[in-house]
Amino acid sequence: MTHFESHQAFEATYISNIPTERGLGSSAATSLATIKALNDALALELSFDEQTAYANHAEELNHGSASGLDIATVCRDRLVYFDHGHCEFINQTLGAHLVIADSGVLGNTKKAVSLVKQQYQSSIGKAYIDDLTQLVKQTKALWQKQDIKKTRNCLQ
Repeated sequence: MTHFESHQAFEATYISNIPTERGLGSSAATSLATIKALNDALALELSFDEQTAYANHAEELNHGSASGLDIATVCRDRLVYFDHGHCEFINQTLGAHLVIADSGVLGNTKKAVSLVKQQYQSSIGKAYIDDLTQLVKQTKALWQKQDIKKTRNCLQ
């Protein structure tokens, strides 16, 4: 990763339509947008990989141990399949609309990840994660087959 130093002061103003504290990737979008703006303003000529590495570092500062999934998602226009730290990008479209609804309930990613990790320590928690893992793998396969009806059933 390129390292740089600047003594130039600046003020940043963020305007976004992505609700914060909802698990929708607003911090990842903000982190990546900040890195891209600094890259342009300071003529750093950072590569795509360097930009995403800095954005992932910012996510780690925000949330603790960041997986990289949020940055991988916000910097691409394709479906991201994430499995144990490995990202696979799915080119197929489903040919349907995906609706994401905001409940308005505030969350805390760091606390949520900690809670899931704590629950995973128990056999019941491991069983839930194993079930979710199988459901995600099934959804991926159905998505790639463009089976709208069965994919919808998996996502509900």
